[in-house]
Amino acid sequence: MQALRNTLIIISAFLSLTFFIKCASSIPTDKDIEQKALFLANNIDNKSLDLLRNFTYGIRGDNDFWLRGSLDTSLYACSYKLINDTAKLTIWRPFNFSEDFSTGYKFDTSIYSQYSFLQVDNKIIKIELDSNNGNTFIKDRNHETTI
Repeated sequence: MQALRNTLIIISAFLSLTFFIKCASSIPTDKDIEQKALFLANNIDNKSLDLLRNFTYGIRGDNDFWLRGSLDTSLYACSYKLINDTAKLTIWRPFNFSEDFSTGYKFDTSIYSQYSFLQVDNKIIKIELDSNNGNTFIKDRNHETTI
């Protein structure tokens, strides 16, 4: 249960930093990180803790995986990986994910079933959108391309 609670804290912290926090400095101090972690830990409510009961956690290589299920159905899955100074969060079935974690990002689930967010210094540097038919669309700060 503690591992699942830590998982929710990591996901919440990553999403909070990714979508909601604009830091004046591009390099957060240890005190800033500690304050944000304490805020998240102290503000988890019973609904968030109940949500943890429906998660399965596992590790595949360098990736941490979370699967959210309901009865015998997989609702969505997430993976988190830290590559040098870049954090990567990948979400499969993002519509169901956005039901549990509110965000300002609009997921186009009619085309894309997988989203990957890459972050460096609290700033999203690239978003990869994988479609149902195998195409990948990449958004970055300078231009957008389709692979």
